[in-house]
Amino acid sequence: MDQIRFGRPLPIHIPFHQSSSRFRVAFGAAGSGKSYAGCDEAIAWALEEPGITGMISRKYVTDLRDSTERVFLERMPDELLQQCKLTRAGGHYERCLFPNGSEILFRGLAEWEKKKSVNLGFLFMDEMTEFDENTFLGMRTRLRQRDRTPEARIKGYHDPITRTGLWGTTNPNGHDWVYDLFHPNGKRPIEDASSFFSTTLDNPFLPLDYVNDLLTLPRQYILRYVLCQFDDFAGRIYEDFGQSGTIVPHPTFDLNRPGPVVWMGMDPGTQNPTAGVWCYVDESNHRLIAIAEYKEPGLAVDIHVAKWRAIEAMQHMRVQWRVGDPNSITQRDRGTAIPLQSQYARLGFNFALGTADRDTRIWQLGRLIKLRRFTVSEDLPQLIEALKNYQWKDLTPSQRARGEDAKQEPLKKNTDLVEAAQFIAGRFLPFRTKAYEPVPQTWSDEVWAEVRRLRNSGRGDPISYSDLGIAT
Repeated sequence: MDQIRFGRPLPIHIPFHQSSSRFRVAFGAAGSGKSYAGCDEAIAWALEEPGITGMISRKYVTDLRDSTERVFLERMPDELLQQCKLTRAGGHYERCLFPNGSEILFRGLAEWEKKKSVNLGFLFMDEMTEFDENTFLGMRTRLRQRDRTPEARIKGYHDPITRTGLWGTTNPNGHDWVYDLFHPNGKRPIEDASSFFSTTLDNPFLPLDYVNDLLTLPRQYILRYVLCQFDDFAGRIYEDFGQSGTIVPHPTFDLNRPGPVVWMGMDPGTQNPTAGVWCYVDESNHRLIAIAEYKEPGLAVDIHVAKWRAIEAMQHMRVQWRVGDPNSITQRDRGTAIPLQSQYARLGFNFALGTADRDTRIWQLGRLIKLRRFTVSEDLPQLIEALKNYQWKDLTPSQRARGEDAKQEPLKKNTDLVEAAQFIAGRFLPFRTKAYEPVPQTWSDEVWAEVRRLRNSGRGDPISYSDLGIAT
């Protein structure tokens, strides 16, 4: 074979290529080149072991076709690719036969049990967290190739294959099964395994605009998809809640004077509980204080109303305004064909329609929390817990593989009380100007200013954690 020139790997991936461990995982952030490293390793094995059968896999063939196969072809030198035989089937490349008799199969493993008859010398699982642990364990038993391919035997390679291996690449996905088996701090480490780590900043060839754009994402995206960290991605949406001034003593009211002016937010439930939050309009301190909470599933409208009357009477409330979820409260009841809004109005509870746009509601409440304009009585444990645990939902591995935008989606878990509070926040316009203490930053702006400075400096070396003063 003529001499072929290969592209150089990124320095961060050299230890991965040099490792002799049978099982390897390259954990990498967005744009760190981990899929390129995985394909490079497959090409190297195919050339070093004539007649070996390898497999490059994704969970779904469509993702394999749209991403990993393209990376593989991009990394194949033109001179080598011209001497290989590529076979297509089902709209994607099915097999690449090398001139030395080695072959690489491209397979989706959504139904890995159908691969029980295959004998492999190596397996590359791209985006490893797409797969479940059973797929990994099952495919691990397929690493049993001994005889070389017929094409290699024709060329004179008859000695048995003695080296097999499996490697994967993936974004961090919290403390999942890949973390448990391969990370140094995992709970169930397997033998003869190694892990390797790369960040977005380790790839000096990325466009500066791309890196800078990543650095504008929310903190939890930066931690996982830029810095390759493993904390659960579904990070808190209201990170300021729980800090000083957001949870306050329950206010006391003089029962001999008119009751406090209160606004009520309501998130009606069908399958989910019906939730209500009552907020005292504390004009003297320019803030709302949540002073009552309600969360009950599967009750009729009149029962909810009776319970609400008791709550309002207990605290001598003067409810000035009520607001509800515009998507749910206007729906017709299946039994009576009467909208919930009308049913409540007949019982004296008139609900305005809240803000329909979810992103706007999230921002409005978050802004008030940050400014200490929305506070919660310490006597409301359910609302406090719900606000603290209100989280962003992660993208699925398949979505990440397709390069979809990291659209912010809240995790729909115990969100009923939070959403009731969000509807109230939509009405709360800024009060008269009043000085207040600056809110401490929860994430260091200086770190990201330094990231941008280093990226803009044009230096050729990858930026490391130590450059940024970030502990690893």
